[in-house]
Parts: sequence; C-alpha cells; structure tokens
Amino acid sequence: MVPSSASLGARDIEDVTKLTGRGRGSTAYGEAASIVLALAQKPMPKLCALVAYYPDTLPNPAIGFPPSLDVCVHIPGSQTMAPKYKSYVYPQAESGFAEADLDEYDKVSAGLAWTRTLGTVKKGFEMEVDIEDIWEKHVARGFRIYPNEQILLFLTD
Repeated sequence: MVPSSASLGARDIEDVTKLTGRGRGSTAYGEAASIVLALAQKPMPKLCALVAYYPDTLPNPAIGFPPSLDVCVHIPGSQTMAPKYKSYVYPQAESGFAEADLDEYDKVSAGLAWTRTLGTVKKGFEMEVDIEDIWEKHVARGFRIYPNEQILLFLTD
C-alpha cells in the first residue's frame, strides 16, 4: 500500500509534468526509494527530477546519476548514510517523518523536506523563478500607482 503523502507527492509532480511537458519526476519512500535510486543511475531520457525519502540502501556513488537528472535524498538521523549527491539529513527525525499519517511524523522536518523537494522539482523541470526580480517589479509598481504619502506610510509601518 502506498502511503498517502507519497501519492500526493507523485500527483503533484505528475501535474507539473502535464503543465510543462518537459519530462517526468518521481517521489519514492523507503524500500521503493532504494529501488528507484538504483534504476535512475541508468539514463532515462524523460526523468528529470527524483526525490527519495529515507531509502533503505543507497546505490553505488561511484556510478552517479545522469547530468540531466536532479536528485534529492532525505535521510532521517537514525540512518547512517552519506551519499555524494544532494542529500539532507534530519538528525531528530525517524523514517516516516514526512508522512502525516504515521506516528514518526515530524512537522518541522517534513516542512523543511517539502521545501527542499519543491526546489529539486523546480530545478529538474527548469521552473526556477527569480523571486528578487519579481519583488523589485512589485515595489516599483507601487511607486508608480500610489501617491508618495501612501508609500511612506506603507514603508514605515
């Protein structure tokens, strides 16, 4: 049975794939994450993002992943692994920390992992956004629309 948060993650990535038409992404948990990581070391032309949560084992780091694939691995502190590719260790967390329906769920670690997962997916699907540029345009727009007195009130509040 697939955990509910795993199917949500997969559905979200599938939706991004439909929107962008740029490829495929995969999110896997536990033993499935180990299998997917090993398989992804061989080129899969349409796979552009892979996120693995608490895999049981890690593939051979000497082989690596294709350069077109953005990989992110989330490792709980209870596992002692140190892959050479992008990975994050959550020292206070246990396997299952990102699944809200499990006792091991850790809201802080899950939120941090989710943010990092989105970053990986955005990069893999080439959907990176320059937030700073958007903010500058927003602020500049405010200066053109509002009278100076209102801008000063906004900036000093």
